[in-house]
Parts: sequence; C-alpha cells; structure tokens
Amino acid sequence: MKSIKWFFAYLVLIAISCVYIDTLFGWSGGPPAYRTGAPKDIGTCNDAGCHNSFELNSGNAIFHLKMKPVVRI
Repeated sequence: MKSIKWFFAYLVLIAISCVYIDTLFGWSGGPPAYRTGAPKDIGTCNDAGCHNSFELNSGNAIFHLKMKPVVRI
C-alpha cells in the first residue's frame, strides 16, 4: 500500500513537471540582446514577446513602502 502512494506521488510530480517544463527552460540561452529600451536598442522585452501579458498600467495594484524613521543617538 505504501509503494502505491509513492507511485502516485511520483506520477503527480512528473505530471506537474510536464506542465511547467516550458517555464523551466524558457530562454535557456539567455534573453534576446538589445531589448532594454535604451537608446540605440532595437526595442523592449514587450516587442520581443517576453513580457507582453498585460497592457502597461492595466492592473489595480498599489505599491507602497513603509519605513521606520531613523533614530540617531
């Protein structure tokens, strides 16, 4: 009975690995060159298809940093 549980655990692990294999090996040779958006580059990652899932500023997330005041003695 114990070996059957391990078999199914490995089977689930292999199935999950197969689903995410594209992510594991994405850009294995490195990202495309000259895609930083800097002057004289040929575009951005959005043009290359790396980071084009959402439109710019399309979400409703709020970014906030809260820092403790510095007390000097």
